[in-house]
Amino acid sequence: MLRPRFNWTVILFLSTIALVFFLPHADTDFGWHYRCGKLLLHGNPCLDNKFTYFLADYKWAYPSFLYDAIIAITYNIKGFIALSILGSIIFTAVVYVLYKNIRGPDYLKIILISSALYLSWGILHAGLRSQVISLLFLVITISLILNSLDKPKKSIWILPPLFLIWANTHAGFILGLTVISIYALHLIFSRFKKEIDNEHFIKSVSIYIFSICATLINPFTYRIYEELYRHFKTPLNTTIAEWVPTNMLLSILIVFLVIAYFIYTTSSKKLNVFKSLLIVAFAVIALLARRNIPVFFLSFIVVLDIPAPDAKKLKPVISIALFSAFLFLGINNVYKTIVQNQPSTLCEAKFLERYPCKETEYFRDRTGTVFNTYEWGGYLIWKIPNMKIFIDGRMPAWSTPNGVDSYTYWLEILQTKEGWDKKLDDLGTNYLFIGSGTFMDLLLKDDPKKYGYEEVLRGNGVIYRRIT
Repeated sequence: MLRPRFNWTVILFLSTIALVFFLPHADTDFGWHYRCGKLLLHGNPCLDNKFTYFLADYKWAYPSFLYDAIIAITYNIKGFIALSILGSIIFTAVVYVLYKNIRGPDYLKIILISSALYLSWGILHAGLRSQVISLLFLVITISLILNSLDKPKKSIWILPPLFLIWANTHAGFILGLTVISIYALHLIFSRFKKEIDNEHFIKSVSIYIFSICATLINPFTYRIYEELYRHFKTPLNTTIAEWVPTNMLLSILIVFLVIAYFIYTTSSKKLNVFKSLLIVAFAVIALLARRNIPVFFLSFIVVLDIPAPDAKKLKPVISIALFSAFLFLGINNVYKTIVQNQPSTLCEAKFLERYPCKETEYFRDRTGTVFNTYEWGGYLIWKIPNMKIFIDGRMPAWSTPNGVDSYTYWLEILQTKEGWDKKLDDLGTNYLFIGSGTFMDLLLKDDPKKYGYEEVLRGNGVIYRRIT
């Protein structure tokens, strides 16, 4: 009887990756994801805006039902530790798919993956978020297509059901549609050059059409595309940190890698339409928004097709160095995650102390409306469900009646621009819950009664109550 053979290099590498990505849960949108997940599990999905008094009638076509349910179920099992474990599993799955599909020996795969993760760490270190599931589905989509470029494999039929799940999990399914649209262009070009036959072309185009149609099977059908369009036309790069353009150093590196790729593939006559367009498309979106840096680097390493240098003597050195670095980082992350998820007197976990935990207790038995700091929105939705807040992480691209996005509208009020107090009065605001030292706090601090408020609590956050 033959015993199964284990690739201990792969096992060791994936184990260290699992440790590295055992990170504290740090998603500021956790609160509303969890609330929506709980509502969904009780048969009441978030089809309406249930959490804010600003834009209370807004109909948001958001495709994250499955993610919300997963978050709620996981958190209910073992709190934030369970979410850290889930994040570790998903990140490890991303790396495993990359490992299986990158061409070359093990040591080269380890180097490429390690380099891509290092360059993307500024985004990936945030841990589990809905974007991570999109990253997993993205590398699966690219891998399936790469394996079917010359001849369609049966595995490529996974794409339609994958897109069905993706479109109900995260808006990042648009990245997948970008990939298969580039694939469609590749098919048309290949058919024109008679590099593929009609059967290959028809099968592949059918999968493309079925995949697009699958995205329409969601509670909002085509309206998720309207929401995506609204999101893209909103200048988030001027307001939200992760949407700002990539820094100069990484931008230069991205441009250099793209140029080097084209020089190599052209000179070696390995230029491929699908791979080339994919790299260019993802380079552009990475340059435009830093949140897309992992999208570029992880897709770049999986489409590479370069000969591996002969480095037999260097293999042990490279392996030991990388494993040691990952192991050190992983052990540190495990310790940090466990410590930061221990119960505390103020919050359920120490890392939640970034929020005004103590001050939030003021609203525990109260009802009404509260103008809040944007970054606290998700936390407040979770912790004080009896209150209606002003804004949270779902809303930066939502349109207001006067045509500006909701984030800009909120910021103008916080900065006490002309008419700020009337806007809050017209909306029926009962409380202000803002950061100490903000424009609004500095204006109100000395004489809040002048504007119809009184200060009731000050700490990590400041609470003002409406008195007129």
